[in-house]
Amino acid sequence: MTGLLLLHPDGHFLRVNNAFCSMLGYSEEELQKKTFAEIIHPDDIAASKEWVQRLLRGFIAKQQFEKRYLHKNGQVVWGIVSTTLLRNNGGSPRYFVTHVVDITARKRAEEERAKLEG
Repeated sequence: MTGLLLLHPDGHFLRVNNAFCSMLGYSEEELQKKTFAEIIHPDDIAASKEWVQRLLRGFIAKQQFEKRYLHKNGQVVWGIVSTTLLRNNGGSPRYFVTHVVDITARKRAEEERAKLEG
């Protein structure tokens, strides 16, 4: 399942697809009232904000990393996140285009294997 979302440079959701909504248990309307930081696992917020700042400052053009989201029911959802910042003709940030691939099942299998091998 791959979520697609557009985020305002301030972190608010502009648009999300059905896959992202299903992944996290929220409707598009609910997500549009939130910022990305409100649905990220607390341990991943600082790193996520740092990547956003690096993109906004132009240090990097795109970024891919793994992070945890929080489902509406509180469960952890792992994703591989690919983000690009699109700018207008004047160079000002317009929005982030982000793809999120759900890798929760893989992460759970890795955790189980580590326990068995541990």
